[in-house]
Amino acid sequence: MKAIGSAIDMLNLTFYAARHTWATLAENSVGIDGYTVHQCLNHSDEKMKITGRYIKTDWRPINRANRKVLDFLASGVEVDEDA
Repeated sequence: MKAIGSAIDMLNLTFYAARHTWATLAENSVGIDGYTVHQCLNHSDEKMKITGRYIKTDWRPINRANRKVLDFLASGVEVDEDA
């Protein structure tokens, strides 16, 4: 995180802040559905724990979500900080 923070002039960048910023951009700016964001953050709840042990994870939605966020950031569109 220090290398990334240095590269973008955010010397105090933390994993926590980067993770939550990604989630906000993904859902609010790029239109990725909440369930996919939930998966990307690797959050789980009691109802999905056991099921998750038996089902092979499909990484394609996560890869698509990451690509959308990266493409959004690369487009140079400013993020609405009031949203």
